[in-house]
Amino acid sequence: MVIEKLDRLDWATTLGMRINLVRHFGVTYHKLAKETAIHVDGHRVLPIDPLFLTPECEFFLLDEDRAQSLDRIDIKVRNPAAPGQEGQISLRYAWLPPSFGAIDKTRDAVGLNANARFPILKDYHGLIFSRNGRIIDVQSHVPWTVFINNDRYIRVEVEFSASLDEMFGVTTTKQQVSVSTAVWHALREAGLPKAIEQLRGKVRSAKLERRSVGGQRQDPTGLEEISKRLVQVPSHRPVRTVPLLTRDGVSLDLRPSDRHPLFNGTASKIETSRALRALVGQIINRASSSGGRRRSDYECLLEDWSDVLTRTGITDAPQILGSTDE
Repeated sequence: MVIEKLDRLDWATTLGMRINLVRHFGVTYHKLAKETAIHVDGHRVLPIDPLFLTPECEFFLLDEDRAQSLDRIDIKVRNPAAPGQEGQISLRYAWLPPSFGAIDKTRDAVGLNANARFPILKDYHGLIFSRNGRIIDVQSHVPWTVFINNDRYIRVEVEFSASLDEMFGVTTTKQQVSVSTAVWHALREAGLPKAIEQLRGKVRSAKLERRSVGGQRQDPTGLEEISKRLVQVPSHRPVRTVPLLTRDGVSLDLRPSDRHPLFNGTASKIETSRALRALVGQIINRASSSGGRRRSDYECLLEDWSDVLTRTGITDAPQILGSTDE
């Protein structure tokens, strides 16, 4: 079947559509991924848990940050209009470190510093409603609170069985909910409002701790910042920054700059280690946010490099990495 003249699409290019659909389907069907394979434009859809609690799902191992869970709550609910009709609601909770969506963990997840997890934090912001294992709606306004930007780091999922469709006001397309008063009452009785406040408190505490630690930290973390600090010389004259990369005068091929401390041997071991870690971290994040062939290329690059270091020893790595000969 071919569907033409699609409307209500926010993506203007094939690549944009593919990336967003892979991510959307990955979240929507993450609990059903083992039952069937989904492909978009030839690319396999990988499961993404929007609470980031499932080890086998995408982005769980993106970096050292991990989601912290609260105990799951299961409740039975009867339909007041049909007393014989009963269903189950399950509540999953998680809170995330304030650095969870960032590449450089000392800075906020803004612009280029946002990692591959951030679009999930942004798009699935509020109460996540899941019906029979498929996510169908997200609501940021609930009777007792409104989810604001800082609440991206608290995650709440309301999973319900199809027998409760009437109480959840599930539309015929199974794409939205219109929650009844009876369900809101049941969720309140199950402690949902208190759990949300508890999650907010944990995120606030983590942010305060991050600020106190960050105030004492002077370490560079990004390649650009590392590059600038390595070439700073105490002087009353303006500081000149040696570029990390340069282009060959004839072929215009990009190569490491021999004048930069990272490549001329004047950088300390600690500075070189930090720069290397920052570079590998950016490659890993770029690979995680890519799909198909491009992701495979990034992963092969890192694996091949790891094999080279294993065969030759870490002390030979600078000469190998700095070589431009093929």
